[in-house]
Amino acid sequence: SPLSISAIMKPNPVFALVTDEAIDAVHKINDYGIGALPVLDQGKMVGIITIDDAMDVVHDDATENFGMLASYVTKPAEESSLKKSLLKRLPWLTVLLLLSLLVSNVTKIFEGIIQQVTVLIFFQSMILDMAGNAGTQTLAVAIRSLERNELNTRKNIRKHFFKEFRISLLDSFALALFSFFICTFFLWSRESIGINIGIVSMIIAVSLFLSLLLSGLMASSLPIFFHRVGIDPSVASGPFITTLNDIFSTVIYFGLAFLFFSFI
Repeated sequence: SPLSISAIMKPNPVFALVTDEAIDAVHKINDYGIGALPVLDQGKMVGIITIDDAMDVVHDDATENFGMLASYVTKPAEESSLKKSLLKRLPWLTVLLLLSLLVSNVTKIFEGIIQQVTVLIFFQSMILDMAGNAGTQTLAVAIRSLERNELNTRKNIRKHFFKEFRISLLDSFALALFSFFICTFFLWSRESIGINIGIVSMIIAVSLFLSLLLSGLMASSLPIFFHRVGIDPSVASGPFITTLNDIFSTVIYFGLAFLFFSFI
């Protein structure tokens, strides 16, 4: 006899509700490996979401997140409007400008030590750039985990935080050790006179270690904090985190230099 539908159908299929968020439906399609997801409204099927629909949602969501990573949030339809684009970008750029002024003021506080050991300026950009790069990497992992609902429990948050902490700790130590030898060789090869090469290299290495570690901690924890208080975690990203890293890294770098040369 012909095979009946009841013999091949899957009972209790996975479904989505009309009130669910689109990204949650995408996660179900991905997690269960299905090509279509039925949508229910008060127990009745009112439509389906296909894998093509899911890909569109993923694309739009990724585009929005990439824009937020640059502190620039807009909708595709608004791209053609010069006024709307400026209103989206200018406020964030203004905030970042004010934060950047703090970096300049922090540097001014340490004018004395900079005049005493001018070679410190040469390595400042290296420390700030590395802290920003490390923070951006960790931040991307945190936002991706939040988007995939992987940090929805305290256990998962602790697991994520300690994993990123260990990664940051190991990365910071390895890069600090490498920078110590590189800076020592560089200063020695340039026949730097009037400075203690060992102390300068140590300041650079310790500052890089602390800056990278702090950058990783901020980038892994701030998105979770913003998510908990109802603010889109992507806003606390990109240039915003990088600028905060610049402020703290500058204080760490020149602060350590001041301590080393004042008491050693």
